[in-house]
Parts: sequence; structure tokens; C-alpha cells
Amino acid sequence: MEQRVVIVTGCSSGIGRALCYALHGKMDTKGRKLFRVFATARRLESLQKLQEDGIEAVACDVTAAQSVEACRAAVIKAAGAVHVLVNNAGMQATGPLVEQPIEHFQMVQDTNCTGPVRMIQAFAPAMIKQGSGLIVNVCSVSSYVDLPLSAAYNASKSGLLSVTNVLRMELEPLGVHVMTVTAGVIASDIGAKNVCDVQRYYDSGSAYGSMADAIKHRMEVLATSGEVMPAEEAAEAIAAAIARPRPPREIVTGARARTALLAGFLQKWLWPGVVERKMSRMFGLDNLRRVAQKQ
Repeated sequence: MEQRVVIVTGCSSGIGRALCYALHGKMDTKGRKLFRVFATARRLESLQKLQEDGIEAVACDVTAAQSVEACRAAVIKAAGAVHVLVNNAGMQATGPLVEQPIEHFQMVQDTNCTGPVRMIQAFAPAMIKQGSGLIVNVCSVSSYVDLPLSAAYNASKSGLLSVTNVLRMELEPLGVHVMTVTAGVIASDIGAKNVCDVQRYYDSGSAYGSMADAIKHRMEVLATSGEVMPAEEAAEAIAAAIARPRPPREIVTGARARTALLAGFLQKWLWPGVVERKMSRMFGLDNLRRVAQKQ
């Protein structure tokens, strides 16, 4: 059985790194490796441990067209084909949208939504030509439920979900399958990839000065409070789905994922006002009204 070539973005840590190991360890009934894995990240040195463990690595910045093309050329030269593309690279930006630097908002869109499109446009044509392939987009429960202080991330993941759903319809007739990973809370270092100019909210001119501490706290503990699924557990679920002869249309993994999806349904369709008021209290936005009333 021929090994399937897989390329995964965002492998310096978290789900991407764990997924490389999970796929690298997949064997058939005769003990033969199912996948040849190429890990990518902006900085090649961040992939050193993966390389030491037998996983191939290529530098790739999904926000830069030249880097994506260089990555494509390197993988095709080494392996001759790509059978699976996993778009996992991501980042976050925290802050109230009105005062958030526009460049922070744009960075998140470029990494989380436009970046996957760059990768798809680079690798999908060869999949179409060979008449088979699998594209996996790591989306989020944030595609369904809207959280205060996370407009940039919400918009990027909602956009990626729409891209994924449209892409599925466009590629299915050509033999290329598209799978959505709806991720809940999974251990990662996305907090370290969170851009936030916290000081601007402490300045006297900020309308959100009274909740500057809450914004700072939100940035620092983005995914560390409450229940968190280990990246290895989520990666095993994703790898198992990729390895199936007919991969599913979507898998849901991560802590609190089902709860978040229910909250999203209630927010959009059943009790929007109730859910939004609860969110406001959870994130400290109700303090803004009290402060304004005292002035």
C-alpha cells in the first residue's frame, strides 16, 4: 500500500505538532506506515524535535505567497504528490473591536482564513489532476458562537467555515474530499500567539478603561481555565478520521465543544438576548454601563 503524503500547517506546538506524531505513528495491519508527514511552521528551527523523531519539515508562512509556493515546490520535489492537506495554523487577537488596531484584525484574518485559501490554491490543483485528495480545515466552535473581545478570531473562523463548506461542494465532483474539524478547547499555545495592545485600554481616553484588567486577563488565560482537552487526544481523533477510507464531512473534538455549539444555537435562534446578556456579564461588559451611570 502506497504511503499517503500529508502536509500539516502550524506544527510548532499544540494540535499541529500532536497531529504530526499521530499520523506518523499510523500503521496498516502489516505494520507499514500509512502516512509520510511533512510538518510546517514559520520558523524551521521550531520543528527540530519533529525532525529528530523522523518527521520531515518545511518552512512555511501561510500569510506569504512566496513562502507557500516554496513549500509546495519543496514537498512535491521530495514526495512527488500530496494526498492530504491539513490547514491548522492559527492565531488570536483580543480586544473590543472599536478600539482594536486594524492591523491586528487583519493579521488574524490573513493567518486563519486567507492563509488556508493560499494553501488550498497551491496544493488542490495537483489533487484535482490526480483525481483524489483530502483537505482538512481546522475550524472552531467560535465559528458558531460569538464571544465578546474575540471579534477578529470569530470572524476568521466563521469565514473559514464558510470557505470549507463552499469548497466541499466545488471539489467533491473532482474527487477531492473536504473535512471540517470543529475544535473546542484544546491545549495549545495560541495564547502566546495572541496580539493585544493592552495598554491602550488603560489609557484615559479608552471607552473600555473600566474593564482593562478583564481584557488583560482574557488575553493571558485564553484557554487555560476550566476543562481543556490534551492536544494529543484531539490529534488522535483527527488522525483516525483522516485514516478512514471515507473520511467524514465533519468531526467535533475538544473540551466543551458540544456545550459551545448549543450556546451558539441558543444565541442565534432561540434566546439571543438572554445569551448575549449572560456573555456580557461573563466578560465584564456590564461594568461599562455601571461606570457610565456614575459619571
